[in-house]
Amino acid sequence: KGLKPVEDGILARGEATGHMHQVLISKSVKAFANSADPGQLFVEGEGQIVVSHQQHGRLELEPGIWQVNRQRELDLVGERLVQD
Repeated sequence: KGLKPVEDGILARGEATGHMHQVLISKSVKAFANSADPGQLFVEGEGQIVVSHQQHGRLELEPGIWQVNRQRELDLVGERLVQD
């Protein structure tokens, strides 16, 4: 409930560089965003899950359900999601 598919698999996009953390979506790997909390995503995979980034390389995760929480920072204006 309250989860929307993330069709492109992008978990976070860099503000200055345009680089991104992206799950390689397939028939056995899906990503979902929490519509109530833009900083919370879930990745579900029946097979190996691969997260890629142009600078960091690949991260391989075991099958299962993974929760992704993007960091937040607080300043005088308010709270915002941390950009890569």
